[in-house]
Amino acid sequence: MSMSSRFALSLALLLSLFALTVNSPAHAETLWWWVVMHNNESRPLLESQAAAFEAANPGVEVDISFVTWKDMEEKLTTVLASGAGPDIVPLGGIWMAEYAAAGMLLPLDTYVRDWDALDEFHPVVVEDGRYQGQLYALPYMVNPKTLTLSRTVFEEAGLNPDDPPETWEDLERAAQRVRRTDAEGRTLVAGLTHPGPGNPVSHWQNITTLIAQAGGSIVTPDGSQATLDTPEVVRAIEFYAKLIRDGLSTQGAGWRDGKLAMDFNAPSTRMLNFKATQPEVYNDLKVALPTRDVVRAGNFTIDKYAISSTSKNPDLAWKFLSYVLSPEQLQAYNLVSGGIGPQPSLVQRPELMSDPVYIGFVQAIDYGFGFPIIPSIRRVQEVVSGPVAAAAFGEIPSEYAAGEAQRLVSEVLE
Repeated sequence: MSMSSRFALSLALLLSLFALTVNSPAHAETLWWWVVMHNNESRPLLESQAAAFEAANPGVEVDISFVTWKDMEEKLTTVLASGAGPDIVPLGGIWMAEYAAAGMLLPLDTYVRDWDALDEFHPVVVEDGRYQGQLYALPYMVNPKTLTLSRTVFEEAGLNPDDPPETWEDLERAAQRVRRTDAEGRTLVAGLTHPGPGNPVSHWQNITTLIAQAGGSIVTPDGSQATLDTPEVVRAIEFYAKLIRDGLSTQGAGWRDGKLAMDFNAPSTRMLNFKATQPEVYNDLKVALPTRDVVRAGNFTIDKYAISSTSKNPDLAWKFLSYVLSPEQLQAYNLVSGGIGPQPSLVQRPELMSDPVYIGFVQAIDYGFGFPIIPSIRRVQEVVSGPVAAAAFGEIPSEYAAGEAQRLVSEVLE
């Protein structure tokens, strides 16, 4: 074989090897996607979303890790601090500012600047992803918490479920009317329900809603100072404690057995399960607007996605994130997970708007508020919940609880 022939053959072999190397899966671009499943039914959908993106983008692999919220709380900080964290992370309702302040999230402003789909999101829920003027996360599910009641229990008490309580006074009167006890004073039908004393943080959403309805707040708008030692906060804590003290709210009452008249609920997997397995329970629910003292308000939690600052390919991560947050994919996910889509166009579809329960939750979004967007919010949640739970169960006066919460939150914010 001549030298020129041997050279040509060697060049051809090298080119072939180069082509194989380029197309080898071992050298594919990989995205690591952490996902919190809201129910088992959502897993096949999430896997199909990853597969569809891979098919549309040859050479890309999407590696999914299914985690729980508890996993997130325990592991995310450690993983991101190691510099080898996931590209895309889910964030619960209060976590974003903590990770953004620590430099663990990538600002999304340059990506959304030319992203037309941003205008399709409800403005209130988009703002929940901002910290100090920068956008760090985008919503995929909204869970507005509002008053929900049993039509049957209301009607049995001679009340009209389509004329639900609007004020605190209405709520208290309705709870008195619907509550039934046996000869020994044990509750047969509860007006409202509440968590037990063993987990103080479980009272956080109830008390923050009442504080907002009373016209109070936890911290100043900029998050720099506590605002808990006010008459509004004391009034909210006292009203919560009074409902429990007077037996109008019963620990652990539920919808399934027909022994609960009212609760503050959010759309959830539990609601979706009722619809699928106990339609008689689901169809008996009336979802009303949030109640008010001086302000009609109900908190919402917003589940979001962010790109971690450890991502080796943030542009590809954004491409995938914008795909997952497209209207079609958001709609599909919220249908199987039981949440409300963050885009008004998603919730106004005829097949959804024919469901009165769903409509009620959608209407509650307009009165929703998020939690303070501050890095220390989880610690604030803990120190507020302790005194509130103590007051709720009669261990300390409401005014003392507000003062103690003010002191503890001020220490956290120092």
